Amino acid sequence: MRKISWTNTAAAVCAILQIVNGLSIFLLLIVAFHVLIDPASIDAASGQPVTVYFLGMNISLNDMALYATAGAATVPGVVIYMLIGCARSVMYFMAFGNVRQVIDCSRTQSPFLWQNVQKLRQAGGLFLGTVGLQLAYAFITMILAFGSMSFSANIRFDTVILGVTVLCVSEIFAQGARLQDDQDGLVSPMGRIILRLDRLMLEKKIPLNDLAAQVGITYVNLSKLKNSHVNAIRFSTLAAICQALDCQPGDILEYVEDEEE
Repeated sequence: MRKISWTNTAAAVCAILQIVNGLSIFLLLIVAFHVLIDPASIDAASGQPVTVYFLGMNISLNDMALYATAGAATVPGVVIYMLIGCARSVMYFMAFGNVRQVIDCSRTQSPFLWQNVQKLRQAGGLFLGTVGLQLAYAFITMILAFGSMSFSANIRFDTVILGVTVLCVSEIFAQGARLQDDQDGLVSPMGRIILRLDRLMLEKKIPLNDLAAQVGITYVNLSKLKNSHVNAIRFSTLAAICQALDCQPGDILEYVEDEEE
């Protein structure tokens, strides 16, 4: 029985969260358009969260505390609320996408790369940006008021904690990248190891998709290995490739001398 890979699990969770937020973007845009063409679908009882009736569903807009104060709600206020929610979902989608890319990268090489640090910093900024978006929305709508509604900011402290945590992790990755740069600078000039996976796959007549499925890594990461576009490879990945191709590590790895400049 194959052991559970926490890396694969984390990547799957990020992918699911991306799908959920992608669907949220689509739904919010559809509902916003529905409100524009059918303003009567808005139910705004005084002092209660605004509700929109859509395809037999009652959608309560209470995530940012959107309330009616005069028994009615303006269409622009509801539509802007929907568009702000759409923007938040876009930011979540991008943030989880960055985290998933870092996880995918760590499967085949060292995760302590500056590109991963940048992606994690962007993800942390996007998470915190959703909170800033809520505050800006509440402030703007408090000034404009839209005539018949009141607004208040409902700050998600779990999102704040998530954003700060991701930024802290990015600094840990940055420290790892600095140490790796320092270590690389101490190494004397020498030859390098290159991958001959493309040649072996041609001999074994196995497609990239099939090998990726057997090894348990993504098509993109295996393509990088095939074209020797990586700086390192995990022993577990190398062992899985050897098992799938019925070969030895020496059939895949080759040492070559660097040409003198």
